[in-house]
Amino acid sequence: MYFPYLAADREGELAATWFSGRDADLSANMALITLSDGADSTPHMTRAEPFQFDSFWRDENGQQNRSTAGEYIPVIFLRDGRLATVSTVQNPEKDEWGFTWRPILRSP
Repeated sequence: MYFPYLAADREGELAATWFSGRDADLSANMALITLSDGADSTPHMTRAEPFQFDSFWRDENGQQNRSTAGEYIPVIFLRDGRLATVSTVQNPEKDEWGFTWRPILRSP
């Protein structure tokens, strides 16, 4: 796991993102970490299903491999209670370039 990123919202809430794997197995990960109310301040983590970005690079043999496209995965808390991220699209094989907006539902 690498390129960790944290963002804070209200008191007791953190969003965490990171990458895991490499090449074809490269995945983006996101989690919401909350502290419970009251005397018990034990952290609780809700993790989203890992997902993949449409970002690639070519190695010295011309093989296309998945890429982190800038390393860190930015995350934002939305007003409706979801977490979201934006990722770079870099797919030379399909001639696709740009960005992808990905809202991810927060656990109740």
